[in-house]
Amino acid sequence: MSRAQEHSYVLARIAMAVLLLVQCTAQAASDQKPLVSRITQDFNTSLYTVSIKNGAPLVVDLAGSLVWFALCLPVFAAFGDTPVYLPNYNPSGPFDYTKRIQQTPFLTNPRTPGYYLPVKGISVSWRGPSVPVSLPAGALDLDVRTGRGGVVLSTVTPNAVMRPDVFRAFAKAFDTVVVRDSGGRMARGAPGHRRFELCYGGAGGTSFTFPMMKWTGIDAPAITLQLGAGATGNWTILNSNYLREWSCVGVVEMGPEGMPVDGEPAVVLGGVQLENVLLVFDLDKRTLGFSRLLEWDLTSCYSATMFRYKLPTTQP
Repeated sequence: MSRAQEHSYVLARIAMAVLLLVQCTAQAASDQKPLVSRITQDFNTSLYTVSIKNGAPLVVDLAGSLVWFALCLPVFAAFGDTPVYLPNYNPSGPFDYTKRIQQTPFLTNPRTPGYYLPVKGISVSWRGPSVPVSLPAGALDLDVRTGRGGVVLSTVTPNAVMRPDVFRAFAKAFDTVVVRDSGGRMARGAPGHRRFELCYGGAGGTSFTFPMMKWTGIDAPAITLQLGAGATGNWTILNSNYLREWSCVGVVEMGPEGMPVDGEPAVVLGGVQLENVLLVFDLDKRTLGFSRLLEWDLTSCYSATMFRYKLPTTQP
């Protein structure tokens, strides 16, 4: 199959997925029962798929016209108004995470489908004060007249992609935080030896690297997307949502061929950034609910249920 044929095939599958998901969502809404489908990931293409009709795998693509739904990659998608119960350290048992997550209005692009975050700035922090990514005002804004710019969510792009001006400013801030908060023991490695440019190790050829934490993985900087008016909190990208190959940042610079999604956005947040994060889309209210990385709440998408169960009690 040629690249052109392959591209057409993928687009056809995406279009089919959107149509079937809309039909299933409408059916679920009319029956007052949510439709829940398990997600699988193709490790060759990094695409997420669901099996809804006749077991055929359909590509999950956020660039489609869906109604209320919840997404928890790489495990499940729920279409229709449904609670999502997740067990954690709460002694009273699992509770509905859709009621406790942050909320933000989402933006839409009149020229291309998708969900955009109202990001006003980016900062990086670790063990000291946060360092803002130095960008001119409006550098991350979505221009609704031209359809360009903005920060868009994508399930068909594995890693985050940044426009060159944004990437260079982000890389400078990340470098600053790593060197400062490691006490000069870490620095960026030589570029080009891996598929990611931002890889870090011991300064001066030493073996120092990001240390491990007891419960939540690798101790590494946090990337914060500062959201605009109407948001109840900022979107923070933590270790497992960006670290690749242990010490590399899964954020890449846009190449000469342009962005991997339509619309020439300033930033694309890919599947890695969305995994193990509970997302709740409400198109009627035009809001997006989002959790932090669930590992930091000692739970995960794999632990989710759509019903509440009671913990067993001991008899006196």
